[in-house]
Amino acid sequence: MRSPMFVLQMCGQPARYTTLMAAFTVVLSPDPELPAWVAICPAMPGAVTEGTTREEALNAMSLVMSAWIDLAAEDGYGPLPETPALVAEEVAAVLRDREEAGWDRTIETTMLEPAEAIPA
Repeated sequence: MRSPMFVLQMCGQPARYTTLMAAFTVVLSPDPELPAWVAICPAMPGAVTEGTTREEALNAMSLVMSAWIDLAAEDGYGPLPETPALVAEEVAAVLRDREEAGWDRTIETTMLEPAEAIPA
């Protein structure tokens, strides 16, 4: 099982990785007009993808999460702390978008692990 990491700068020492959490919340929003699902990871700003099925969207999100963590680590930061408020804010935003599009309020949340291990 993959353990996502984040960069931790120690007093004058080189950055090192430390375990953050094994899985992150993903918000899934099915498109009622197309065979498409959108997946969003609230703890990783900008981590959004889609697939023609739920499974494709989750597989794509797992890869996006892995890439997001790798790129963020290069810049010295990691995912946002995953709090109930952070997840609730994203759920509310997705529901607002669905209402504005005239769609029903059907969404889902699930936990998902990034695709690959990050070097320690």
